[in-house]
Amino acid sequence: METEEPSPTDTLAISLHAMTSFPNPQTMRVKGRVHNRVALILIDLGRSHNFVNKDFVDSVGLQLNHKGKFNAIVASGESLTSSGKCDQVQVILQDIPLTIDLYLLHLEGYDVVLGTQWLQTLGPITWDFSKMRMRFRYEGREVILQGELLPENKLFNSHQIE
Repeated sequence: METEEPSPTDTLAISLHAMTSFPNPQTMRVKGRVHNRVALILIDLGRSHNFVNKDFVDSVGLQLNHKGKFNAIVASGESLTSSGKCDQVQVILQDIPLTIDLYLLHLEGYDVVLGTQWLQTLGPITWDFSKMRMRFRYEGREVILQGELLPENKLFNSHQIE
């Protein structure tokens, strides 16, 4: 998937929910795999781009492209700097292989956050937030992603799903 490169002056957006592990009804947590390792992935409607946790990049051995630095703004208004991105990463979501560019950022509780940079490539999406189910067509077939249903007060980190 080709994506437009942000310039060093562009500001990428990421939610406070993606920076912490608190649940949000406009996000969905799913299990996936990156480089044959289990990853906790947050699909977040309100995020402009896709992000990957720096610690996850280091542990999996993804190639980091240090081309430019980009700012990311969280909902609180805090500005964070991304030191690069991982190009064309294969992410497997419930047996669906995807190739996605991921910007490096420190994320608490998630390995990967997928935002509108990925969502807009899917075309029409039906999302049932009450059941944490997302339906779309991908490569000519219907896909249904089932999100993790967690108690509202439960904090979640990637070590709990391995």
